[in-house]
Amino acid sequence: AECIDTTKPFQVAVSFPVGAEERLEAMEVVLSQAGRSCPLHMRIADYAGMAELSRALAAGMTPVISYWSADDMTWMDGQ
Repeated sequence: AECIDTTKPFQVAVSFPVGAEERLEAMEVVLSQAGRSCPLHMRIADYAGMAELSRALAAGMTPVISYWSADDMTWMDGQ
């Protein structure tokens, strides 16, 4: 709550750095907000499916992230 006020707009930046042989090394996420001086950084480098994800990205997969919100999310489970 000190760095990001989720009741106000904030920015999300995601990167997929690759190393030698074009293999995915990590997934990096940065959350930032205008007027706040402490962006949040996260790096996931030890994901068990990194090799599989590398192949999917190399084959042309485009990562898409979507945010959904509702008072009752059971519709997402088919209820």
